[in-house]
Amino acid sequence: MDKCKHCGKELTHVEGRKKKAFCDVNCRNKFFYAKNKKLVQDAKKTLSNPAAAVIVEPNSTTGDEFMGVRVPEGLAGIQLAVWKNNIKLGKKKK
Repeated sequence: MDKCKHCGKELTHVEGRKKKAFCDVNCRNKFFYAKNKKLVQDAKKTLSNPAAAVIVEPNSTTGDEFMGVRVPEGLAGIQLAVWKNNIKLGKKKK
């Protein structure tokens, strides 16, 4: 038998249906919240300090680099803010 990915409770399977990964909606939400908790905290920290959230227009001559690191194409909004926060913390990601 399969177990819930969050709490470990035994899951029942109904024939002809997709197998469950979680016992209920609460476990599913808690699992994904815990998984992304660090990302959410970093984003909240960056967005709570407006000076830290620098808006960069795509394809602008000044927005191609941030702290000497080339900004990956396609990043915008919250993803850009999280990427910049990681660069500030020294976690360079491509």
